[in-house]
Amino acid sequence: GKGEIKNDQISKGILYYTISTSGGNSGSPVMVGEQGKEIAVGIHVSGFDDKNVAKAIDDDVIAAISNFK
Repeated sequence: GKGEIKNDQISKGILYYTISTSGGNSGSPVMVGEQGKEIAVGIHVSGFDDKNVAKAIDDDVIAAISNFK
């Protein structure tokens, strides 16, 4: 689905959004449009009736990914 993540929906590396998701979306990228490109900013982790939750792709996530061999 498409929607918007506002600054007030970001807290301590967690993104909250009301974009519609369905079961099995955990691990999917959360994308935003930036300067005409789609950029992954989070990893979907959970969905609830009133909101969805993603872990922001931050320096800790990038460091963890870079440690995979």
